[in-house]
Amino acid sequence: MLRNPVPLFSESRFIQFRTEMFNSWNHTQFSGQNSTARFDRNGVQTDPNFGAYTSALKARIIQLSLKVIF
Repeated sequence: MLRNPVPLFSESRFIQFRTEMFNSWNHTQFSGQNSTARFDRNGVQTDPNFGAYTSALKARIIQLSLKVIF
């Protein structure tokens, strides 16, 4: 979190600009994996998606705010 108060016409008043970033480098974060193996009668694994990732968390989130304190 970045906070930089800037005086606004007097010492008791100021503006504060805030920036918050989550996953700022935008790296994929996997959250689900297909872990259910399915076999036929001969014992051969039949699910081609076994072990594959099924979902990911949200991508980059950036929040900006401006606050005036007086």
